Amino acid sequence: MGHGRAIDGYLRAINQAYGRGDATEHTHRPTLKALIEALDGKVTATNEPKRIACGAPDIVVSRRVRKLEQKWEYSGLRRFVFQ
Repeated sequence: MGHGRAIDGYLRAINQAYGRGDATEHTHRPTLKALIEALDGKVTATNEPKRIACGAPDIVVSRRVRKLEQKWEYSGLRRFVFQ
């Protein structure tokens, strides 16, 4: 999806939710998450992530470089596998 279409879809969804008259801040977060991910295919937006040192963020945006999987060995050592 192009940036213009992504933004148009976001605005349309926000206007529809607002028009119903029962929208809150949380109503719009899934739409914002979808917009952020549509604008850059290499990022992941997480709605309501766990608390961090500075508080409880609404959305965290992370850049995906490669999939990283942590494997535990019986020896107690960890190894990381990139896919």
